[in-house]
Amino acid sequence: MKCPYCGYDESKVIDSRPTDEGERIRRRRECLKCGKRFTTYEVIETVPIIVIKKDKSRESFDRNKLLNGLLRACEKRPVSIDTLERVVDEIEGSLQNSLDREVPSSLIGKYAMEKLKRLSELDLHSIEQPIRAGQWEEMARLTSESPLPIALDEELIGYNTWEEKQRLLSAIRPQYIIIKPSLHGGLAGGEEWIAEAEKLNIGWWITSALESNIGLNAIAQWCATFQNPLPQGLGTGLLFTDNVEMPLEIRKDCLWFCK
Repeated sequence: MKCPYCGYDESKVIDSRPTDEGERIRRRRECLKCGKRFTTYEVIETVPIIVIKKDKSRESFDRNKLLNGLLRACEKRPVSIDTLERVVDEIEGSLQNSLDREVPSSLIGKYAMEKLKRLSELDLHSIEQPIRAGQWEEMARLTSESPLPIALDEELIGYNTWEEKQRLLSAIRPQYIIIKPSLHGGLAGGEEWIAEAEKLNIGWWITSALESNIGLNAIAQWCATFQNPLPQGLGTGLLFTDNVEMPLEIRKDCLWFCK
């Protein structure tokens, strides 16, 4: 370490201690030539993992995306958050250990497939959006090879015409899709997704997306018209402290309309 006073490049460490809750090491050094002291800090180098998509565009690897998908898939299953964190850690660790800072999306798909096979042993219903949206070819491979059913979620956002919906579902052929009316074209758009899914024998369920009680009421009553036997992911509106009153009530994991 070069001395900031005389430029000599040799010094000795006379004191070391962790700072910032162990994120950095503070070292007090003494120049071996001029004897003056100075401070340096040692930190772990963090270089982001860049994912190269099929269209050659690049984006940073997002571990939270993968973890959130696992959390939603295991919401009503006896799988601890620690288990899911370890799964994500293993995938990220595999990417870090590859030494390459840029990795193809197909490699993440490969690692995801390995973990899906392990998760299938936990008797899970399905996993939501295991990789980032927009990778149709890789997602289609996962849905065809994974022992664990895959449900598309964010993948549906932005496709608003019949033709676009037909093309997406025909290309990927997921086992399930998750309808969020507020994000997927309203009630009419949701009905189009359902109709196309049923043509291809693709299962589906409806979820809310942080709507107020007015929106939740509309979605809940619309959802009830389909008689879908699968559990639906409807919220309660309790997130909002200034919400309007509404006669919806939770009874044993079911949402009831009470007059």
